[in-house]
Amino acid sequence: MLKSAGAGFGAGVPNLLIWIRRCRNMPRRSTKKERGVFEKDPGSEIWWIRYYIDGRERREKVGRKKDASDLYKIRKADALRGVKLPPT
Repeated sequence: MLKSAGAGFGAGVPNLLIWIRRCRNMPRRSTKKERGVFEKDPGSEIWWIRYYIDGRERREKVGRKKDASDLYKIRKADALRGVKLPPT
């Protein structure tokens, strides 16, 4: 038995097109802020990391955001393992 034209393969296509048009006009998602990585002077493109060890705040100037993110993860892992960190 044949199905009606509205229930076949292309039944949801008009709804999909409406959804795509709506999504096209939606604002883009901004990048999520990463904990411990910050730009001291906004727009300077010089990134810093901030973390705490034994209740003392430590900050390090890094440079690029990707490098800062990577170094922050390394410093936090070293702190958990008990590795001696460089003096600040």
